[in-house]
Amino acid sequence: MDNELQALNNAANRLGLIVARKFTDDKRNKVQKYFASFRGVSISPVLPYTELNMFLLGFSKSIDVTALKHD
Repeated sequence: MDNELQALNNAANRLGLIVARKFTDDKRNKVQKYFASFRGVSISPVLPYTELNMFLLGFSKSIDVTALKHD
């Protein structure tokens, strides 16, 4: 497992999510892309590392805000 995927999974695990790499046959594209899923359903678009990292941070913040609203 590469470092980027490991780092994304570390962030996703505390949210109950799983991050997987999107495989493509396109040899021209050198940027690896990932997506997040919850219970087997994709909840994010396919994004590069930095953008998926920002998505996970926003998802975490939305959980925190929703929890505060319901208290």
